[in-house]
Amino acid sequence: MHMAGHGIEEFKRHSHRKLYIIAAMAILTVFFAVVTLQIDLGYIDYRELLHIIFNKNDPSNNPVNEILVWDLGIPRILSCILAGFALGIAGAVMQCVLKNPLGSPYTLGISNAAAFGASIGIVVLGGG
Repeated sequence: MHMAGHGIEEFKRHSHRKLYIIAAMAILTVFFAVVTLQIDLGYIDYRELLHIIFNKNDPSNNPVNEILVWDLGIPRILSCILAGFALGIAGAVMQCVLKNPLGSPYTLGISNAAAFGASIGIVVLGGG
């Protein structure tokens, strides 16, 4: 009976640890998104950038900087984050389908088919 209580407590600790890791990764994602946005725009300092992000349509904001942040920077960063989520989910699905934690697109030849499609697009359709 004592072992069952120990297992539940261990599971709770493990679950809390996973939640802390997920929260830390979310905070790091937001932090690096702001850093990337500032590096991308270059001449806008962090204080002005955060003011534009948290106070959209404020008359004190420079309209050009606001357009750069909201119409160019943030959509690009969000699309990168969504692409990362999609690639992570695709990898997890691939591993679940193969029932192998080392499963990859190379295992089924998906990467070779993608390379073949890209070469067809370049040669036949004149891409690149």
